[in-house]
Amino acid sequence: LPPELVTKALVAFTSFEEWASGCKFDCIGAEVALVHSQLRYGGMFDAALVHGRPTICDWKTATSTATYPEHIIQVAAYAKLWNDWRPERPIERVAILKIGKDEPSFGHHVWQVDSDVFRAAWRAFTMCMALRSDLERIKKAV
Repeated sequence: LPPELVTKALVAFTSFEEWASGCKFDCIGAEVALVHSQLRYGGMFDAALVHGRPTICDWKTATSTATYPEHIIQVAAYAKLWNDWRPERPIERVAILKIGKDEPSFGHHVWQVDSDVFRAAWRAFTMCMALRSDLERIKKAV
């Protein structure tokens, strides 16, 4: 590997290590595929972790360190899947962990499931599901 690539990778990994060393989390699920039969959707999240409170985490590697609304919508849907599957141990937070693909970067964002942002993300997801259903109905009629 080119030395500059190795250097970039080490910087990003070191940033992640610094974050992880302060978390002291326990993994309660990883790469878990779930399906919500009633709402007709499914997904596979990267990890469910406990750092004081159960948290759905999703890792994103990208050229940009930005977190997009679609990321929050995705983890909101994962949290709802988990809570339907494991109601005795509900998810309390969702997190996006960003790892730079081309640049040595690491960042994270966390939202509480009782926050306005989480509620808006879940509402956006359900609206997308309703739109998909309506479009299927319209396509059948044409």
